[in-house]
Amino acid sequence: MVKPGEAGYAPIMSRLLKNTFSWSKSRDRCLQECPRQYFYRYYGAWGGWDPGADPAVRERYILKNLQTRHMWAGDKVHQAVEQALLAVRKGMPPPRADGLVDRTLRAMRQDFRNSRDGRYRQDPKKTCGLIEHAYEVPVDDAVWKETADRVAAGIRTFLGSGIFAALRDLPADHWLELETLRTIDIGGVDVYVKLDLAYRDQADIVIYDWKTGRGGGDEVALQFAVYALYAMDAWEVNADQVRAREYNLVRDEVAEHPVADDVVAAAHDYILESIGEMQGLMDDVDANTASEETFPLTDDEQACRTCPFRRVCEK
Repeated sequence: MVKPGEAGYAPIMSRLLKNTFSWSKSRDRCLQECPRQYFYRYYGAWGGWDPGADPAVRERYILKNLQTRHMWAGDKVHQAVEQALLAVRKGMPPPRADGLVDRTLRAMRQDFRNSRDGRYRQDPKKTCGLIEHAYEVPVDDAVWKETADRVAAGIRTFLGSGIFAALRDLPADHWLELETLRTIDIGGVDVYVKLDLAYRDQADIVIYDWKTGRGGGDEVALQFAVYALYAMDAWEVNADQVRAREYNLVRDEVAEHPVADDVVAAAHDYILESIGEMQGLMDDVDANTASEETFPLTDDEQACRTCPFRRVCEK
């Protein structure tokens, strides 16, 4: 029997684990930023989870799992918020802010050491790797401290907010979704969504999305419209029964995103167009195969500066 790390293991697993086509907002954003990055992320890195994979595939898989420090900080805040909400959902006392902040910062310090020392290369899925370390981007200690301070502030803001206070009193049967990956079928394609929080308020569905960076804009509006499509399908409600809210934990601000039939219909059409654009670049739609040369390089230099695949990209 071929074991992990041995020659031939990765090809076997790649055959067993089928790379199926799907759509998500993040997948669409990646394609719009750079089609070549899209290829690396969703096709070129396939099978690279095994250390015995083809070296080029393995390298792309390692790079695929890198994060910028801003993405890393946002994930840490999301994880802390999820811990707090899981506790109150189970009827447990909410975590103390000092304790939750301390645990999160200790985890960040370990992440930082792992990334700085290159340990992510052995287990890129479970071990933090930061783009700043991988590409030796100079970052002052003061900037790293500012990143940690933003995480701590975001956690404290949430735990002290009126939103969290109200959720502590939410009846158990009103909770619907909490950071759970789900799918909805659109045009015969699985569309993935992951709601930060959804709960029932009488006849309405309330959806929250936590933000630690810039919010608003067309991208966020599309994101909430996709959430609404899922909510309408999952809980059999109308568009006007979905209340979509963006909560910025850095600025302690809530923004309402109106959901209406025309907004949801436009999002549905956009998803179908995006699916068509993705499939139009593929070699074989049924087999979900693609070739690198079919996916052009971007002209957006800003996208290049934050791309994790710079090491393997010809540009």
